[in-house]
Amino acid sequence: HFKPAPLLAAIVWRRCFSGSSRRVCLKQTFIEHSSQLANGENRADTQEGFEETGEVSLVGWVRSLRRQKKVSFIELGDGTTHKTLQIVVSPSELLPADVSADTCLRVVGRLSATDRAANGLELQASSLAVTGPADRASGLSFHQEQRPDTARQSPHLRPRLAGFQAVCRLRAALNRALRSALDERHYLEVEAPVLTTNDCEGAGETFRLADSESFFRSPVHLTVSSQLHLEALALGLSRVYCLGRAFRAEKSLTTYHLAEFSMLEAEATELDSTDALCNHVEWLLKTASNCVISQCPEDLSKLANHEDSDSGNNLSAIENLLSKSFARLTFADAVKALMEKTGEFKVPPTMGMSDLRREHELALVQLCGNIPVFVTDFPVKSRPFYCAESSPGLSASFDLLLPGVGEVLGGSVRESDSTRLNQSIKRHQLLESSVERLHWYLELRRFGSAPHGGYGLGVDRFLRFLVGGSTSVKELVPFPRSFHHCPS
Repeated sequence: HFKPAPLLAAIVWRRCFSGSSRRVCLKQTFIEHSSQLANGENRADTQEGFEETGEVSLVGWVRSLRRQKKVSFIELGDGTTHKTLQIVVSPSELLPADVSADTCLRVVGRLSATDRAANGLELQASSLAVTGPADRASGLSFHQEQRPDTARQSPHLRPRLAGFQAVCRLRAALNRALRSALDERHYLEVEAPVLTTNDCEGAGETFRLADSESFFRSPVHLTVSSQLHLEALALGLSRVYCLGRAFRAEKSLTTYHLAEFSMLEAEATELDSTDALCNHVEWLLKTASNCVISQCPEDLSKLANHEDSDSGNNLSAIENLLSKSFARLTFADAVKALMEKTGEFKVPPTMGMSDLRREHELALVQLCGNIPVFVTDFPVKSRPFYCAESSPGLSASFDLLLPGVGEVLGGSVRESDSTRLNQSIKRHQLLESSVERLHWYLELRRFGSAPHGGYGLGVDRFLRFLVGGSTSVKELVPFPRSFHHCPS
């Protein structure tokens, strides 16, 4: 009897893929057979291990295709690893005519070790079906790398690019490494609200919800920092952190600013001095970086070797940087060192300045031997109201500067005394409405307060350091949002 096309396709699909094949991804496949490949001098012995696994089924995208008279070869990738798997289709007639680069395939077959495949594995296809053909008429092609500005015009298709897949794997590895390191120090991961009535930084660069006053009965913003809420949690849980999103309405079109970005923030009672904070941060970044390097060396190599990199970072350079102790300078000493480089800045440094510009930060890193630099003891007037004082007029605060990037992290000891905190609020001339919304924060100092401190790490900027300082931060975020740019 005649069967409608959709029903016929479903029958073919079930016959091809509803058998005993085991569904796998490429990362899982290469991990499971890594020992066999490493000890594969005797191919006969190695193949016995593959026979035991039976047939496997996987889905991926065609990176390259070679059609020959009797046999065809496909390089298939699925994004879970930098490696591709060679698919052998024999006879060639089994390969549909519409298969081309960027086509998505579901393949079933048996794995085998081989010297003719770049990664030592190939799959002899017993069944193959096109799950999504590639539109060649569009002119778009993502099986080869694209210029960043070209790829950025289609952010929804960037995940098909091998380079951007490496970015996503590195970001995931970095997040895991940061979490793992803090977990080992018994920091508790917590969640902080994205909607808040407080402007933690006091700079006024917040996104305000249009209907917030009618809904919440008060003006509500997207958070620029979770710090204040983390302090409340730390003054009961001792060591806390969160890895989340932050938002800043900064009208900037630079390569290192985003309107929405990732922040790792931590607060703890053990971080009660600038030295304790700097020691902790140095340990955290070295631990996380070494973990990323060991887990993703191929991905890091692909992205770190840029000819136009500001810092010339590659794997060996990063390892060299992280093997040295970070430099530490007070803000006053940093300004003095910069003033000796007169004539090299658009805005010359002066003793009366209260903060550093990015050109100052990059120059300071170079002056210190191109290693990470802590700048401490900023003037009180340049720091937010919650910072404790290290000495009269100076705050117990710090910034961390990295080669090719500049500032990636800032932190401070928080003022734990109620009287001094109120004096700081008056000195910073916060609006009365802002002070009213901070009543809960002030109340923390009345009920068993403790010395504590914390910091915020810009994860996107730190990733930028790892892959080379000249890379735009917009190339390291799946869907970047910046001034005049929110396409989807």
